[in-house]
Amino acid sequence: MTKSRLKNCFISSTFGTDTSNLRKALDRAGIKWVDFTSFEVGSDLSKAIRNALGKADFVCAVLGREPNLSVMFEMGMATGLRKPVLALAAPDVEASKIPANIVLIRTIADDADEIFFSIEMFIKNAETSKVSARRASRKILPQGVGIGKSHRLLALASEKALLEFIREAGFIASDLTDDLVHGADFAIWISELQSQIGNPILVEVKRASSSQPRIQEEVRKLQAFAEKSKAAAALLIISNPNTTLFTVSPSLPLVFQFDIHTFLDAVVLGELPTQLLKLRNLAAHGQL
Repeated sequence: MTKSRLKNCFISSTFGTDTSNLRKALDRAGIKWVDFTSFEVGSDLSKAIRNALGKADFVCAVLGREPNLSVMFEMGMATGLRKPVLALAAPDVEASKIPANIVLIRTIADDADEIFFSIEMFIKNAETSKVSARRASRKILPQGVGIGKSHRLLALASEKALLEFIREAGFIASDLTDDLVHGADFAIWISELQSQIGNPILVEVKRASSSQPRIQEEVRKLQAFAEKSKAAAALLIISNPNTTLFTVSPSLPLVFQFDIHTFLDAVVLGELPTQLLKLRNLAAHGQL
């Protein structure tokens, strides 16, 4: 993990919760951590928690199958202190009452690699400020290339070039092409969608034909991979220049489907979160 100002973490969890893999992931990321087991025996617990939260750069809260007032209180205190909070919960844990400003990641407690990835993405997201997407398109393309022409060039570019464009536009993105099990090109993190769609969102770029059967086959494959990897949703980008596409699958996990030009327009105009949310709402109300 790259150097970060977030170097100290307070782990919020209930007594008896196994946080060993979270601690391993934090150690792997080079982050110092404390939890209630770090407090001196006989110390004032509420004072010790306040002191630990005050010294922490961020908080990792582990949500159990039943709501816990102590964990909720500690998350609320951290939010009041303006500390970033990452909440970890199993896929079947009820977490609808988590505040929108707290990042919720669905993960399995015994998957240290997945927890490490979540921490890495969370930290990058907490420290990244968005830049102009127009500047991004100009930065990775030759000087003198207009936005319209940049669309045409990016439509023909590799997945790596598109990934770089996404990053330069200010989104957190992780390259997945080197993973042993390949099912998506990269994953993106859009903080504005955390409460209503979730993160990360898998992205697969395909030069598929414009035929609906072929596109739907790609949707089924990406949806299966998203479900297997417990991603919040997925985005299929069809780079065939003859394809017009702007829709979403009606079943979960959602697979958003964009043609390359619609996708680039959304990024350049700063409307990608809005467009994804629009499709999500249509799916939720059965209006597709």
